[in-house]
Amino acid sequence: MPQSPLARPRNVIGGHLISALVGLLVLTVLGDGVVAMGFGVGLAIALMQFSGTLHPPAGGDPLVVILAGAGWPFLLLPIATGTASLVILAWLYHRFVSKRAYPA
Repeated sequence: MPQSPLARPRNVIGGHLISALVGLLVLTVLGDGVVAMGFGVGLAIALMQFSGTLHPPAGGDPLVVILAGAGWPFLLLPIATGTASLVILAWLYHRFVSKRAYPA
């Protein structure tokens, strides 16, 4: 849904960065238990909502971070580079293929 407000570049990049950062902080403080996973997801959603960067798929990032035992470089690769790549590819696709405005 490229026209969705939740698919704006700010939401895609910001939401994933915030969620992954929350996952890394929760992993550092609480470890890798089930409570940490639930707390991480809840906190990530709350912070995305508060910051205006809500992006539903990013809500799973704390789970990925905690289950993988990811380290701080995870923020740069794959999160920052991956989300920036997604936004650039979406812009290119909509500019040259679908002929729709993106971001809306």
